[in-house]
Amino acid sequence: SFGNMISFVPKPEGFNENSTDIPSSSRDPLIHNYTVDESLELLIKSTDVNFGKHLYANYSFGITTSPKQLKLNDHDPTKWSNPLESRLPKAPNMKIYCFYGIDVPTERSYYYAVMDDHEYHNCTYPDNTTACAADQTAPKSTVTKTVTTPHPARTPLLHIDATMSNPVQRIETGIRFSDGDGTVPLLSLGYMCAPSGGWRKYADLYNPGHSPVVLREYKHEVSSSKLDVRGGYKAADHIDILGNWEMTLDILMIVSGQADNVTERIYSLIEDHAKKIKLT
Repeated sequence: SFGNMISFVPKPEGFNENSTDIPSSSRDPLIHNYTVDESLELLIKSTDVNFGKHLYANYSFGITTSPKQLKLNDHDPTKWSNPLESRLPKAPNMKIYCFYGIDVPTERSYYYAVMDDHEYHNCTYPDNTTACAADQTAPKSTVTKTVTTPHPARTPLLHIDATMSNPVQRIETGIRFSDGDGTVPLLSLGYMCAPSGGWRKYADLYNPGHSPVVLREYKHEVSSSKLDVRGGYKAADHIDILGNWEMTLDILMIVSGQADNVTERIYSLIEDHAKKIKLT
């Protein structure tokens, strides 16, 4: 499992948090925690058919630990964007440097709620796709009359439940945050490059040339000057790290033949996370 990516929070009208009774909406098969795989399935069901076709025509989201299958994936472009389903070139003389920022709250997973039936109505489009639009200003009876075509397979209108907050668990307005660079969570940033990660511990699978890998993290430090519109020279979020002076110096060291001065540096818990992932 990739962990819970989406959690549904059923809160029917009149629901008592101290009651042991199970609210009727929680029996809905949609109301449960979703892993990444299940979240993708829900996404496909909730969007236009063409979206799903384009998604799977260009991307893949699995894990392959079979050397034979990885070799076949060399010729499958849909796998190339996934480092756990494709291999690096067999280039032992190539050296890989992984640079990224940390210490920026980053969206990790979400809490969703389902809008009640009386709050939306179906809209059928010529291409047989459906969408639901909330109409909270119209009387309930008026909205009900607009539902003329039953659609048993429809997906309810979903929205992030902004009432969910827990500072201790880093949950704010329905969003769970983790460490990262503000856009990409830490696990996605550093797993392949960590000592216990894909390209190092499992190099026989994903790094056949055993190319050396150096992981170097940069702490995000925002400048106090209002003149630094992009965060300053120590910023390390997803975009502003391009102006990070230390990283720029490290890149110049590498391209000028002084790469030995650029050593591994890990501040975060990425190695602890990587050790928990058993691929084989």
